[in-house]
Amino acid sequence: MLYTYTKRLKVMMMCVLAVIVVTTGWFIYHSANAKSVCNCMFPNSRRYGVIGSGGTCRVVECEVKQASK
Repeated sequence: MLYTYTKRLKVMMMCVLAVIVVTTGWFIYHSANAKSVCNCMFPNSRRYGVIGSGGTCRVVECEVKQASK
């Protein structure tokens, strides 16, 4: 009886650990591949970028937010 209980507990703990590892991996992958949100634009060329250090706009690959309706 005790052997069956410990075996079930071991299997459940392995399943919980597997879910934690998969979830953590997904969050790390998602945060590494997420694009930053554009917050500046060069008016002459219509290229978007992100405000960097010193307050200058750097042209980088970023996600343009849609205007709210």
